[in-house]
Amino acid sequence: LALNPLFPEAWFSVGVAHLHLSQWDLAGAAFRRCLAIDHDNAGAWANLANCYLKLKEKDKAHLALHEALKCDYEDWKLWQNYLYVSMDVGQLGPAIEAFRRLVDLRRDEKAVDVECLEMIVNLYADQRKLIPREAPLAAPAATATPSDEPAPPRKAPHPQRLRPCSTRVRHKFRRTGT
Repeated sequence: LALNPLFPEAWFSVGVAHLHLSQWDLAGAAFRRCLAIDHDNAGAWANLANCYLKLKEKDKAHLALHEALKCDYEDWKLWQNYLYVSMDVGQLGPAIEAFRRLVDLRRDEKAVDVECLEMIVNLYADQRKLIPREAPLAAPAATATPSDEPAPPRKAPHPQRLRPCSTRVRHKFRRTGT
């Protein structure tokens, strides 16, 4: 690195070495240097996400995995990791997208993780409970006549940010790109 600091593979190797030594901050710094030189390195993004997870920075890990998928859209391991982290940070939409893509890529009996699917359904149900209900309608006046047709159902607004479900998600993060 002293001779040529613009060599991304060397920074990647330094990051992997720090991962093996459980030095998450230094590994993350090395992977960030690698990505500053070569932004399209899916393995560096995935390993950076691993560092963020070890440092309990789950939102940053989610973003790093999202970037890794931009670089390698066909890697089922990345999609699986993205699925678990998306669920852990409470991002239902990306979790469903990752689950769908994972099934498309694997197409075998191991593609459908029933426990994970149950967690997605439970997360969806939990989010439905968080949607505020509208105030009940005022009672009709005594002179009003009852209608034979029921009122159409109302749609509640969708929450902007889903709450985390980290108490239910078991961590299955697998490091890729070593």
